[in-house]
Amino acid sequence: MNGTPSKLDSSFANMENHGGKQYVLDGSPKATTNEHAMVISLLKSAFNVFSEWLALGGSGVEEITKNINEWKHIFQSNVNGIDARSELFPSYCRLGAIVANQFSNYEILKDAMTSTVNFVGDSGADDCIKSTVAYLVSAKSTNAVKTTELVTLSLELLEEDENNSEDMETFNGFIEHQISSVQAVLQAIMSTSNGVVSFADAVSKRLATIGANSTASFYENVLVLLCKEYPHGRISKQLKDCILLHISADSIESNREFKEIRQTLEEIY
Repeated sequence: MNGTPSKLDSSFANMENHGGKQYVLDGSPKATTNEHAMVISLLKSAFNVFSEWLALGGSGVEEITKNINEWKHIFQSNVNGIDARSELFPSYCRLGAIVANQFSNYEILKDAMTSTVNFVGDSGADDCIKSTVAYLVSAKSTNAVKTTELVTLSLELLEEDENNSEDMETFNGFIEHQISSVQAVLQAIMSTSNGVVSFADAVSKRLATIGANSTASFYENVLVLLCKEYPHGRISKQLKDCILLHISADSIESNREFKEIRQTLEEIY
């Protein structure tokens, strides 16, 4: 970086003794920019190396994921117009996709999706998320598994959004109400009949698990909108069956608790 040692020596001692003078540039403002750019470049390289290693079946995913999470504070830095988040997001998103695909670990990818709200304008973040989701559901051998995992991820993201308590008139309106990354996931899920049924099954199962509370009301609204979206055809029967499977029970309390949604289902179908 604007300097070459007079004597090439690859020893750690030489780098430690002379590296500072070589890169700091006498503490001038330019040094801060160069150091910032160098850190981002090193992180990009690390992301790529780890991504390829894990894609080839390499071990150590837990340790890699742990260290990646510790690097996230660097994403917030912005020095002299160099936005670390924008520079690193594609690599971060790709690593998250590979970890999710190879190890069914969605921690990195979930963080990438929620962080899209911090981008302004045409940053390319939405395209990264769309490519990631398409990548996860592209493999035919794991399509059903990844669809189920994406459904689980979508529910986690939906539960973290406090604005989802608002009523929507249509299911498409409900999707459009979400942040762009969640929209991409839901649209991919809803693109196949298996995805629609899988989503309905997961929501109704979640509804039966949590019982009557504010979150349950949100899930009930989602199920009603979903059923209204498919009032006819083979998929409508599948929707009704999978929903009733989870909310029907022998106990008086359970029957009383989900009486309203069962009546709604009967009216729709």
